[in-house]
Formats: sequence, C-alpha cells, structure tokens
Amino acid sequence: MTRLSCVITLILLASYAIGEETRSESAQAMIDAVRHANLDYDATAGCCLGFGCGIFGIGAAYVYEGRLPVHRLAALQDKSNTYVLIYTEAYVKEIQDQRTSDAITGWIVGIIVSLGLIAITMELR
Repeated sequence: MTRLSCVITLILLASYAIGEETRSESAQAMIDAVRHANLDYDATAGCCLGFGCGIFGIGAAYVYEGRLPVHRLAALQDKSNTYVLIYTEAYVKEIQDQRTSDAITGWIVGIIVSLGLIAITMELR
C-alpha cells in the first residue's frame, strides 16, 4: 500500500508542477500582451470614431477586433502554442477595450462641442 501511495503522490506532485508552469506561462503571456498593446496603441482612431460617428463609432470600435501586428507576431515564433494563443487574445482584447474607451471619450467631446455650437448660435440670434 505504501508503494501505491508513493506513486499517487508523485503523480499528483508532477501534475501540480505542470499546472503551475502552465499558469505562470499564461499569466506571463497576458502581462506581455497588455504591456505591448499599451505601447502599440494610438488613441487617435478611437477618438475620431467616437467624435465623427457618435454612437455608431462606439459600436464600430467595439465590434472591430483588429489583428496582431507583424512585428509582434514575428517575436512569438519561439514561444509555445499556448503562449501565442493567450498572447494574441489578450493583445486584441486590450486594443479593442482601449479603442472602445477612446470612442466613448470622442463621443462625449463631440456632444460637448455640439452643445457649445448650439449655445453659440442661440446667443447670436
């Protein structure tokens, strides 16, 4: 019975170690993806979408997922498939979230500008 319990303990420890390695690889992929997305992102497109297209611009920013840039994809050649998959999903999601947030900001600025122009034209009459 002791031999069986030793084998079960070794199997459990090995599976735990593999699970920890996978979790740390997943966490590192997400951290890297968010950091790289923040470096690569330009807020101009999201703000212009919201300002110019209003609520439709917000919808477009939310729906459009985008792609991983070629220079980021090339840097992932030596990584595992799990890392690449998690990195790609986290990168695209982070860019999408930022673009949507900036579109909302652009929309609010557009509303304020519109209200300001309406107030000015009402004063001129």
